[in-house]
Parts: sequence; structure tokens; C-alpha cells
Amino acid sequence: MCASNALTELNLPPNSVLANEGFTNTTGEFYVSRALYNNILTPGRYKPAEERCFVTMDGKEYGLQDNFEVLTNPNKCFLDWKKAHDGTVPKGAIESGVDPQGGKAYSVRTSGWGGYMVGKFYKSTNQMYYGWGGAEYHTNTYEMLVVQDTAPDHTLRPSCANHKQFGFDSFVCVCTEAQPCDRFEPVVKTAPGVLTRWESTAQGNRFVKTTLKLEDKAKHVDIDKEGTQLYIKVNRDVKHQEIFGFGGAFTDATGINYKKMGAKMEDQMIGDCFGKDGLEYNLCRLPIGGSDFSTRPYSLDDDSQDDKPLAHFNLTQEDLELKIPIIQKAKAMATHELRLFGSPWSAPAWMKDNKELIHGGRIKGEVGTEYWQIYAKYFVKYLDAYKAHGLPHWGPELEKSGYPPDKFNIMMLDHNVGIVKEWVQQYYTDPVANKYTAGTAVHWYGHDPKTMLDEPHQMHPDKWMLATEACVEGGVKLGDWNTADLYGSDILDDLLHHVVGWVDWNMALDTKGGPNWVNNFVDAPLIVNADTKEYYRQPSFYAMAHFSKFLTPGSVRIDTPVVNKSNNNCLVGAFRTTNGSTVIIAVNTEGIEIDLVVEDDKAGKVIQKIAPRSIQTYVYYD
Repeated sequence: MCASNALTELNLPPNSVLANEGFTNTTGEFYVSRALYNNILTPGRYKPAEERCFVTMDGKEYGLQDNFEVLTNPNKCFLDWKKAHDGTVPKGAIESGVDPQGGKAYSVRTSGWGGYMVGKFYKSTNQMYYGWGGAEYHTNTYEMLVVQDTAPDHTLRPSCANHKQFGFDSFVCVCTEAQPCDRFEPVVKTAPGVLTRWESTAQGNRFVKTTLKLEDKAKHVDIDKEGTQLYIKVNRDVKHQEIFGFGGAFTDATGINYKKMGAKMEDQMIGDCFGKDGLEYNLCRLPIGGSDFSTRPYSLDDDSQDDKPLAHFNLTQEDLELKIPIIQKAKAMATHELRLFGSPWSAPAWMKDNKELIHGGRIKGEVGTEYWQIYAKYFVKYLDAYKAHGLPHWGPELEKSGYPPDKFNIMMLDHNVGIVKEWVQQYYTDPVANKYTAGTAVHWYGHDPKTMLDEPHQMHPDKWMLATEACVEGGVKLGDWNTADLYGSDILDDLLHHVVGWVDWNMALDTKGGPNWVNNFVDAPLIVNADTKEYYRQPSFYAMAHFSKFLTPGSVRIDTPVVNKSNNNCLVGAFRTTNGSTVIIAVNTEGIEIDLVVEDDKAGKVIQKIAPRSIQTYVYYD
């Protein structure tokens, strides 16, 4: 039996269980522990460097020098950390303490602050709690310590020929001029009864294709069996939103990183995103002027103190070198018509009450007065300038500037899910705004529950919602499968709650996560290493492929009522495409295998296993 040994002296018992492998000098090493605090047995972390056990309670962190234990494993039991979220308790979870609200507490960890944070999980709240710097934090995503019958297998089995690992739980696929990354096979029509699966996993698969078969629709499936099962039905007769597509943003940073690699590799990277052998993107966001992912703040009319006639309006060097030529190449390579839309980070400084491109501020005067009208004309000039280069726009994200809706689509908000309802309630009750606005642009930041999109959709089902920005913050983490977990779950959760498409932020960044003039470094699906003349496909790149390669513009989400969903938080969605295929997408962010059953009365049954921490796309034809 695996047992906890009391720490009776200020030293570390033999066979103590390390909680943060790969620890840095900044965090130091942590061991699984528990302490009696306020008469409550509470899981925590022991830090040998400080000879203290850290636990949290009521919003604070406490460092204790006595009345604690460190977990030891003298019998060499098979211990592992299983990824879970939203209240899931994996099989074999080790009970380490007491939940004050009743029940048990468990030892858990989560990534953050440069490494793993170790703490406790309460089933009563479905939250993990951990401490850092004297404060208590909580999250609904975590890894729980479990004991299992067999040794954990974390051996990476990369499916891409050229790959590298950088200390995270997975790897990147390496692309060079001499050895480009694998091309994606086209999706071709198959005979009835044939089931094709594409799979990407933390352990090694990257968009691996397997040919299977549909089971007979009359085949019995036991929905009461023990284990972890996700059983859904497909109802093609109940249709939801049409899918517009997927894509990314043509930021200055993306253009700079493309250009660093030379003409041939620039084309290679553009093809990775837009070509028939790549992601087949069709939705493209453009900053109107500069963004933080530029080398400087700028607008398209900065050469005047008060240019009311917009006589000094001009496309910048960034437009002419880093955006337009690349978009033109993407347009030539794309398999679908590109839908371009623009979004401003700032109006020209002379239009604003703070006279700056940064630090907030707003357009001078009341809405509809002189400077607001000039700002509207500024957008028209932008649209005309890009149209002159053969790049007409599908829709800019404007806030309250009117323009005939038959010319293009205006989106409002361009912010986080949590405030969509408030904006929809106020914005669409204005008859003029309602008339000229086609939909709402939303971002993923804050990771608000996607159920918050249901009511706004019900209030105005004629106004679509498009996800227009997402990125994993905190710099580049090469090979971190968490990027795929986040992308896959967010995209599918959005689609399950009426969103019509999903647009990433930067398509390519450097190894630092930039350039970015405010040092706001983030991650991206393609990471460019200009020093070695290679670029890396992150796990998030493959997560995008599981959607963009299959859900062609015009596809429709169909209903998927749940028959059984035991012991898991896996997401699954079903879609019908314009070429007559049915597409099933499953995202499993947990460290457990899940039995998947999809019952389609018109075709048969999908009976498969969803690997731990994986994304799967299934395609079949009638």
C-alpha cells in the first residue's frame, strides 16, 4: 500500500513523492504533503528549501513548520498525475484530506507561475485551490494524483519525422526548407459504411489518419457498463448555425516572421495556413493600423494635427510590405474565398480626446457628431485602399459607425464572452445599430462559460456570433500540449453554443512570442526560429486542423442529444458539410480513455475509444 509518512524532523523522508518534475530555480522543488490546519486535514505542498508545508484556507496561503506529513511511496506503487477538469475525479485518485463542506479532499496540481502549482481539490466546489505569494487561487483545470495497476506510459511517439522536445509534455514538428513538414492529405469521399478518423494526441499522433468502419445501427451498446463513456445520438433533422470558417490574423508580427525566413519558406508557411495541403483558412482578421503586435503604435493618418479632410490618409510601410503582399499570396493559394475583416486598435490621435494612440481615450464629441463622421470616412478610405490592391473586405469590426449593410458586414463588440449579453441587450435595441450590424465579435480571454452565449443568441437569433481572437498568453511554450487542449476545447465549445467560426490571433511569432512593442508576448500555432532557419508547428496548429480541414464554409451544426455521459467532461459535436459528409469532432482534455458511441439512425454507429488528451475527427458518407 502507498502510505503517508509523518515528517517528524526538518528533513525529507525517503521515497517522497515529487509534485513538480522539471522544476526551476525560481520555484524550487515541491513534494506532495498535507497538514492539519484549523483542525482540518488539508492537502498542500512541502518545499524543502524552506522546510515548510504550504496550505491554503479562506483566500490565504500559510507556511507551516509542524503538524504536517509528506506522501511517500516505499512500495513503488504506480503513481501518476491524471489531467482532469470541472469536477472530474479520475479512477484511483488518492484521498489526501477532508473537504470542510463534506467528503474528501485530493492532491492536485496545475501549471502556472513558471511550473507546477500543487494544492487541494474539493468535490463540493469542483475547484482546485493552491497558494502562491501568500494568496489562494483556484482553477477548474488540474491534474489529480492517482494510483494505478500498471506503470504510467509517458513515452512520446512522435508521428512527424522531424521533431523536437523542449521540456514540456509533448513536442513540436520541425519544418525546414530542405525538409518541410508533412502535407495534409485531402479529405476524399468514401463509400457508405467507411469511417475515417484523424487523430492528434499529446503522446505522439499528429493528424494521423486511420480507416475504420461504421458499426450497424442495430448493434447493442451497454449504456450502464462501468467505466467512462460518452454516448450521443445524431439528429440531422435539427439544424443549428451555418459555419463561416476558420482562420487567423495578418498582424505585423506575423508578416515580420514570415519575411525573416526568405521567400521560399515564407511561401511554405503561408501554404501551411491557407493551401490545400495546409489548414485551408478562409477567415482573416487585419488590424487597421498597428496593434501591440507591431514594432510601434500607428494609425493610417498620423501626419497631421487635425486632418479633418483626411488628406494625409495613407497605407503605411507595414501595410505595403508586411500585410498586402502576404494576403495576396494567401488569396492565390487558398482553396476557399478569403473573407477579410478589419479591426482598429486606435483612431488617429488627433481624433481622440486624449490625443494619444495609446492609453485609451475615445473619439471627440458625442456619437454622430463631426469626429465620429470623420472616423467613419476613415474606415471607408481603408476599405477602398485595400480594395485597390485586389483585397475587398467582407466586414470590419466597427462600433457605432454606419455604412450600407449590403456593402459589407459590420460586427460589434470584439471583446470577451462575459459581456456579450449586456452589449446585445443595449446595442440591438437601437434600431439604427440593429439595421447596420450583422453580428457580434467575441474573444476567448477570461474563459467565460460558453453557456453565456445561449441567451444572447435566443434574444437575437438573426445576429450571428463570430470568435475573432484567441491566444495562449505568457510567452511561447514549445511542445506544450495544453495549447491543443485549450484550442480544441474552446473551438468546439464555441461551436456548440452558436458561434459560426473561429479566428486565431497571430499565425506566426518568434521564439519569444513577438515582436510586440509592449512586450505582451504570447504563443502561436507557428513559431519561427530565424537563427536556425526552421519553424515549429505547435500542438495548437494540429488542433486547428481538426476543424478547418473538415468544416468547410456552409457546413451546418446538427443536434447531438446525449444518451450517457459518465465520468468525463469530453466535448463532442456533429456537423453536415456541403459535400454530403457527416463530421464528428471529439475533444478529450482529460488524462483518461473514453468510450465513444455516436448513434446515427441514417448511417450506423461510431464505436471507438477517445485517447487521453486527444482530438479526433471522424468523417463518413451515406
